[in-house]
Amino acid sequence: MRMAVVGHAVWFAHHYLERWRGDPDVICLDVSESDYSWLMVLRNWRPDVTLFYRPELYPERFLQHVDGYRIAFLTEPLPALKGKKLQMTAESSLRLQVYKHMAWKAFHRRLYYDQGRAETIAFLGWPIDGFHPLPIDTANFYPPRPGTTRPIDVCFVGKATPHRIARLDHLRSLGINSPALKFVWVVHGLDATRVARLYRRSKVVLNVHADGVPAQEPRLYLAAACGCRVVSEPLSAAPTMLRPWIVEEPREWTYEVLWEHVVAQSAQGWSSADEAERLALGVRRLLAEEYRELSSKTGQMAGLS
Repeated sequence: MRMAVVGHAVWFAHHYLERWRGDPDVICLDVSESDYSWLMVLRNWRPDVTLFYRPELYPERFLQHVDGYRIAFLTEPLPALKGKKLQMTAESSLRLQVYKHMAWKAFHRRLYYDQGRAETIAFLGWPIDGFHPLPIDTANFYPPRPGTTRPIDVCFVGKATPHRIARLDHLRSLGINSPALKFVWVVHGLDATRVARLYRRSKVVLNVHADGVPAQEPRLYLAAACGCRVVSEPLSAAPTMLRPWIVEEPREWTYEVLWEHVVAQSAQGWSSADEAERLALGVRRLLAEEYRELSSKTGQMAGLS
């Protein structure tokens, strides 16, 4: 089976196929909406199955030229639904505008990353076929050997927004009257390999929503797959994988609260069950399962090829 992944490397290299470089049956394409030369490469390569991240960016007239099964993986946040009204924010309003260009019929399968937005998707009438956490490069995001030193107590990787600054800025001064808590915040500039290395050096990874609205950010699983304890603001839905490693913490994130989680991570072991769940998040496994399911329904898909 020839597998392909299409997605901006700066955002989605974490979610490329494991060990894809040098694999004759795999291609991962960094893309640009201003230059569609990558489309010719993909068409000539003739994949059996292609996974498209940010599928709303690609026009239907181009997608129809890609052979094999086309899987759309929608990764942008949506507003929550309260009653029959969408709870709009600046972030979600922008995403909905971009989604208006989505070529739904150009894909054989359409997946969304956040089960917690199922009601919103039903309200919008979107033809989503299933929900799945963003698959990850499990060959890159993995826990270190037992007993490996993790010199960073708490870290966060994500752009600075007003909500995140208000939530995290005080952590810089936590060590003034208490033993120092080693805190690292990387706003941008790390590729997948460096993010994975940072997580393996960290005990606790924080999850702070961009605008304070509960969601299911990919960092939950990326960090948990590295054996970190993920301390999160309230989520839109319970994690589907690696649940013991992901904790919603409603209390104020004081030194004492965060230190509890640092100690808890240090005492938490990585089990065979955790390893099985980590591997289940892999990109190859997702594509193989989706390909088998689509192949079994080929007779129902005469309109798409």
